[in-house]
Amino acid sequence: NHVTVSFTDFAIESSGAGCSADALQILDGDNYGAPSVGRYCGNSIPHPITSFSDALFVNFISNNVNSFKGYRVTYAASTSACGGMYHMKTGAFNSPNYPDDSPSSYECVWYIISSPGNRVQLSFITFAMPFTLLCSADYLEIREGNATGQLIDRYCGSHSPGNYTSIMGHILWVKFVSDSSAPGGRFRAIFSHLYGNEIVGARGQITSPLWPLHYPHSINYHWTITVAASYTVHVRILELDIDAIHRCRYDKLMFFDGPNVHARLIGRYCGFELPPAVSSTGSTLTVQFISDATINGKGFLLEWNAVQYIVDPTAIPTVQPGWPNNYETHLDCSWVIWAPQATVELNILALDIEPDMLCNYDKLVIRDGDNNLSPILATLCGRELPGPLRSSGDAMFIRFTSDEADNGGGFRASYYKTCGGWLRADRGVIPSPNYPNAYAPNLNCTWRVAVTSGSIIAIHFNQTFQLPSSGTGCTTGDYLELRNGPDESSPPLTSHGGNGRYCGGNPPSTLHTTDNQLLVHFISNGSMEGQGFKLTYEASDYACGGTIYVSDSLPFGYIASMNYPDNYPPNIDCIWTITVPNGEAVQLDFNDIFYTETDSKCKFDYLELHDGATSSAPLIGRFCGSTRPSRQKSTGSILYARFQTNHAFSYEGFKAKYSIAVCGGTVSAQSGSLQSPGYPSHYSNNSQCEWLLEGPEGHYLTITFSAFNLESTPDCIKEFVEIREYNASGRLLGRHCDNTLPSAVDTSSSIAYVKFSTDGSGSGSGFSLQFEASIEDCGGELTADTGTFSSPSYPNNYFHGRECQWRIIMQVGRRVTLMFKEFHLETHLTCKFDYVAVYNGLQPNSPMLQKYCNYIDPGTQVMSSGNTMRVVFVSDKSSSNKGFSATYTSDKDAVCGSNLMDPNGGNFTSPGFNGVLDYTNNLNCEWVIQNSHTTNSSIYIQFTSFNLEYHPVCQNDYIEFRFGDANGDLIARLCGQSAPTIPLVIPSPQLWVRFLSSPLVEDIGFFAKYSFTECGGIQIGENGFISSPNYPSQYNPLTHCAWRLEAPEGHTITLKFVYFDLEPHSTCGWDSVTIMNALATVCNIVVSMRHGYLIRQVRENKMREVVISSEIYC
Repeated sequence: NHVTVSFTDFAIESSGAGCSADALQILDGDNYGAPSVGRYCGNSIPHPITSFSDALFVNFISNNVNSFKGYRVTYAASTSACGGMYHMKTGAFNSPNYPDDSPSSYECVWYIISSPGNRVQLSFITFAMPFTLLCSADYLEIREGNATGQLIDRYCGSHSPGNYTSIMGHILWVKFVSDSSAPGGRFRAIFSHLYGNEIVGARGQITSPLWPLHYPHSINYHWTITVAASYTVHVRILELDIDAIHRCRYDKLMFFDGPNVHARLIGRYCGFELPPAVSSTGSTLTVQFISDATINGKGFLLEWNAVQYIVDPTAIPTVQPGWPNNYETHLDCSWVIWAPQATVELNILALDIEPDMLCNYDKLVIRDGDNNLSPILATLCGRELPGPLRSSGDAMFIRFTSDEADNGGGFRASYYKTCGGWLRADRGVIPSPNYPNAYAPNLNCTWRVAVTSGSIIAIHFNQTFQLPSSGTGCTTGDYLELRNGPDESSPPLTSHGGNGRYCGGNPPSTLHTTDNQLLVHFISNGSMEGQGFKLTYEASDYACGGTIYVSDSLPFGYIASMNYPDNYPPNIDCIWTITVPNGEAVQLDFNDIFYTETDSKCKFDYLELHDGATSSAPLIGRFCGSTRPSRQKSTGSILYARFQTNHAFSYEGFKAKYSIAVCGGTVSAQSGSLQSPGYPSHYSNNSQCEWLLEGPEGHYLTITFSAFNLESTPDCIKEFVEIREYNASGRLLGRHCDNTLPSAVDTSSSIAYVKFSTDGSGSGSGFSLQFEASIEDCGGELTADTGTFSSPSYPNNYFHGRECQWRIIMQVGRRVTLMFKEFHLETHLTCKFDYVAVYNGLQPNSPMLQKYCNYIDPGTQVMSSGNTMRVVFVSDKSSSNKGFSATYTSDKDAVCGSNLMDPNGGNFTSPGFNGVLDYTNNLNCEWVIQNSHTTNSSIYIQFTSFNLEYHPVCQNDYIEFRFGDANGDLIARLCGQSAPTIPLVIPSPQLWVRFLSSPLVEDIGFFAKYSFTECGGIQIGENGFISSPNYPSQYNPLTHCAWRLEAPEGHTITLKFVYFDLEPHSTCGWDSVTIMNALATVCNIVVSMRHGYLIRQVRENKMREVVISSEIYC
């Protein structure tokens, strides 16, 4: 037997090539005198080591100076001096006796194992074996999974195998064989794990990176699961250990009902408690896992399949606080009630609290959520019972406070799940019992909803809706009945006529009452049960916006501005989300009358469309003025529409018909097909169809036509099928017409755009095409400490029309060194055709360090300034060459950039800052400032020196700040010769900072200090309050606080001051309050305690910052 040791973590003081200080030494034997295998230190994880004897001697040495994390090693017995199972994140393995040729008559098998749902990337540093026909003697064989898995290839000879990324699963099987005739050659390979994946199948598992070890900091990965078209994806979380601070704001596991993170969010989880099962409504579901740079845990293990999973319901117990003794003075008591997989209903059984019209003294406050910032459901005092109160989610927060004066018996309450009742809050949720699992038979539930007088009620349904029934009008079986009023005699509530009953598998679209009352009646019979329904209701001032579901039974409808075709009112904000069946697309056709306030940038009154479920999805267009928009389509199954007006001019507005697009949509799969409408029958005239084909990331698509019959027109102008890279403006790959079968075409990436256009002159049978993703990968994310990659097909000539992008991400504090081992590309003076471009960072505007073509010397190096680098390879349609092979390492310290989290604060500077010499060109420096205090704290940035190249909009050299990470909201972008006049106080617990320099002008740079204050933070809810520190006492000098206020989407924020007393100054140059989105800075006494003062109403649902700043001036 032999011994194999594998390293899973490694951090030992680095002391040069000989590791003369702290070190780990491994000897091949059982004593100090055994031969040395290696002496290791630093941060790079050593490759696995297998003994030639039956023992390894491991000796760890540390001196009395520095100490580090150390190392973790796993060991196992093996029957061969080669082969083994490798579970670590990165590593290497080689042929026996490497770097010399291996002995004859050897057979070695390696298993490279990632965590379920993820992939393994394999590349070769050295490869040289004797060549035989069909590689029948000495060879290296790679398969997916195991010895009987899918064969990737068998290799021999002198040509190094190309990079390979596993597709089928998370295990690679590698076999090396040398026969008995001669020495068997040699190789050395390195591997790393790629997290996030495009998964196709019927069942499987997904885990967080490094599971079951703690997941890494500062990651953002997503997995897209696609099952057969007639199935949905059902997910069950088996284990969960994710940092749960502040309602999953930092580390979180999220689920999106569609092919990407722009789809509808259906679950967000953290902590230890296992959540309920998650189900998609279509055949795709996206899982996203995000972590910050502070606390971490084991992560998650989930199981997914295409079979419905049912969880038995659990009852919520009933408790009651002490009663009827009088409560004490100066009490402040809080409860949080949780109802997993359900909502909380609270019944106040008795109430005796000091009465006051506004409940200013003693009071009981019930909030819709798990903390004191959640929206208020009720504020109670006196003796009048409010009736049942229901949360909209799985938590309710209750707070009871008393002052120093009168008291009473207090309150007595119970909480539980129930069926029916009075609901008098202005917002809430009504689910069928046990939703989304099967409800019980023979139910008869009635809810009566009453909101504030003068309002109407908007009713929105979750997409999971299943009430088995039969007969026209839901006359038999289970059904949900809605009435436009308080009781059974009220008119039915419907948007398409009928009796107000809803059943089947398609949820109703958003409905609006005409008054402030609603009756909800649910009936189930004694036979088949379904998943039921869940509706959300809210008081509204006007009927616009909502959630719309399009199905075969309701194939179209209309959205319109209020009062259309009469003038719309001022200051409205209406949001619609229109959902069609998965795999289809949404189509909008506008009525002739379209008229809103005109502006060249549509800043005032406008209709905005996004290609997804939220406003963060890609923008389709923003429309205003009097020109009717053309037909608009989504690429996926959800379209987001928002109509917003200001307080000024008003016009007729718009009306648009929504429907399922007759063709088009997004097809996400390893392989798939699509056809022209009606194929193989004749297609319709005047058709316009657009599809997006999406394969696994890092692979290209091969598109093949199996049938093609279109009208022949000169230059294919009138009728054609067009294929492009990426989207409608991507590079044209082909435009085809007539009846000649087009040749197969390869894309350069994993996304292709297909357009089918016909005129009105005639039609043919159309087309049918198939697409398939490549086995060979082209680009990807490289996270190992060292590795190799090469152009596609290297060392053979690369293919035409390829675009590959590698994202190299090292540990924070290291820099990337890229070295080209070989480089032969098409020649051009300016590298216009085929080229490799190297960028200093991952962002689209990261500085380009080099652009190469033709030939460059082996050993040419390019280095980043920080821990990331992006390498792009592009080939055109003409000549090709051998391509390139490159290695990358992370053995050098970064020039700039790091994680900053010292609770006492610190500083950061442009590279080499000394107040005299200039910084260099093409820098990309990224810092992440992390505040360990996640609430009631702000990050304060102060510049003591600031000299950057000037540009009117800071396009050249600049420093920028964003909330959270590189994708967060932009706070500020600064350049020029003076620091900002407004204090940089940021309420986010994490701040992303980036310094960029262009290829041209340099300057002295900047010196910045950061610190953490004891006030400010993020507040989320429908209402709340903020105050200066120590209020009502005086605030301290040198105080810096910032708050970020967030309301539900579609709402606006009104900020009202009830007290204000700051140091006066004509321009607020000393102490001030700055409201960022409201464009106001106020100081001095501007308001009395009695009347209040309205700053202004903010039209968005986020007020970016409210900043309080005080200074001392002598």
